[in-house]
Amino acid sequence: MESKIKANGLPGNAFGMRTLKAMGFSDARLAVLSEATEAEIATKRHALGVRVPLDVAAMERAGQALIGQHDFSAFGAVVEDRSPVRTVHAVRVRRRGSTVTIDVRADAFLRGMVRRIVAVLLEVGRGTMTERQVREALAARTPARNGAMAPANGLSLRRIAIGRSSNGTRATETTREA
Repeated sequence: MESKIKANGLPGNAFGMRTLKAMGFSDARLAVLSEATEAEIATKRHALGVRVPLDVAAMERAGQALIGQHDFSAFGAVVEDRSPVRTVHAVRVRRRGSTVTIDVRADAFLRGMVRRIVAVLLEVGRGTMTERQVREALAARTPARNGAMAPANGLSLRRIAIGRSSNGTRATETTREA
């Protein structure tokens, strides 16, 4: 298998990378075989593996429509006796090489909220949804894109801020790489 990796390179998707990991290949060994860094191997293993070109600027603009205090019923599971109103402080979409990272910072998240936000922003990036449609989905309060969610792989909680942020609100942040 090592000779195959040296000859053909690493798999082109996260599933293939996780398969190699399950076979016992460490990130360090894969890095040596592919002449990559361990960090690059880990990123590739955890990424969503979106292979179509994404319009990052359109994704960034659409993400701005989610900033502020809104009823996020369209983007997450609503629990009885709990308000679906959340305050999103920031949505940042950026590209570094072939990796697109989406950061969402909010006071709290509904279950599945970030995965649904990412799914919608990926649709915007592919050109199949517009910023206006994101605003309409948020206002509709029914599951956006029929509740479509991005896969959980690639999602990471980067930081939890206990207490108050600079504007006096509690904040948590999560990141997803596409």
